[in-house]
Amino acid sequence: MKRTYNKMKSIFEFAHDVKNTLSLMNSYSRLVEMNQEKYLPIFKKTINDTFLSLNDYNNLKNNFDILDVNYLLEEVVDYFKPICNYEGINIKLNQNDDEIFIIGDYYRLKHVIFNLIINAKNALYNINNATITLSSKVVGHKVIIKCVDNGLGIDIEKLNTCLNNKYCSVSISKEIIHEHGGTMLYESAKNSYTKVYIKLDCFNLV
Repeated sequence: MKRTYNKMKSIFEFAHDVKNTLSLMNSYSRLVEMNQEKYLPIFKKTINDTFLSLNDYNNLKNNFDILDVNYLLEEVVDYFKPICNYEGINIKLNQNDDEIFIIGDYYRLKHVIFNLIINAKNALYNINNATITLSSKVVGHKVIIKCVDNGLGIDIEKLNTCLNNKYCSVSISKEIIHEHGGTMLYESAKNSYTKVYIKLDCFNLV
């Protein structure tokens, strides 16, 4: 029964991941039409990442390894910058440390950060001075990853519904963080902002 649930969770998680990837590919296809030399390599990388995700979800296991949180955040922000610029959204990355290491599954954590930014983008439709800020800092033995947008906010009842739905992107992301021994918290105000906090254990290389 447990393995059946894991398979179903993996299928829905992968389906949502592919849906997000296809949406991003559609955005990049418009950018490729404008400047093929600049954006075609990113478009091809998106396709390659989709195949990597397929292999990842096929084995139902987390591939834990030492990874640099800031490198992961930089990769995701660099990916979204052209799309956000095209849509009139300012995306920023604030980091206090050059390197912050944790033990984690790179592609599943990347999936979580992708979801955060996509949800933030969706909340910024017709918002003046639309901004997404991603940041990381170390507090004690923990790394805090924060994603903030100045969008429409999340209704608390809707958020609770998503968190209780095993196949909703918010719930899936929270489950991935839980599997990493971390926590994921939301703070939101209607027509003002949404803040998402992810807390994970740091890994000391020394």
